[in-house]
Amino acid sequence: MKNRKLIICLISIPVLAVGIPLLIVAAWFLIYFGFYIGLGNLSVLGHQEFAANGVAQIEPARQMEELFDDCRHSIKYTGRNSVSTWHAEAYFGGRYQLTMQVPVRIESSTRGEVTGEPKFYLIEVRSIHHYGSDGRPGATIEQGNDWPYPFSAEDWAKVYEAGGDFSVIGINLKTDEPVKGFDDWANAHPH
Repeated sequence: MKNRKLIICLISIPVLAVGIPLLIVAAWFLIYFGFYIGLGNLSVLGHQEFAANGVAQIEPARQMEELFDDCRHSIKYTGRNSVSTWHAEAYFGGRYQLTMQVPVRIESSTRGEVTGEPKFYLIEVRSIHHYGSDGRPGATIEQGNDWPYPFSAEDWAKVYEAGGDFSVIGINLKTDEPVKGFDDWANAHPH
């Protein structure tokens, strides 16, 4: 009986010597990957919800909503401790896509603020073609044309005050020449 207890003690010493460090390493992994990485991502919780709720807080996005029937919003998150970018895209006139991008700091799913100057990009779709075995629509586009690319927040303010008339900043849109298939192409973009 004494030998049996001695053998159990002798066996348990190396098991404990190996087991305790393994438990320590396992606990460290759980803490690091569970808390540090998991809780670190709390900073991005609510980003896409803010895209849905925050239009009223991002003035150029709200203005685009007022002017264009098909306006979509999303947030691009670029990593921990970095700035997120608000994207607003409007499809209009049967041939144009207006994109506004502005850096934002998001505090929650309902609160955020603009942290930089918005930039506006206007593209003109020249033609739609279908590609791939599933026939997805693609577009031949022209960026910039004869207008400044990107154009500024000051230029956007003029366009907004003019009710969406881009000619106030020297951009003459083709309002009576929709591109066949434009709506299909626009709908192929994420909402």
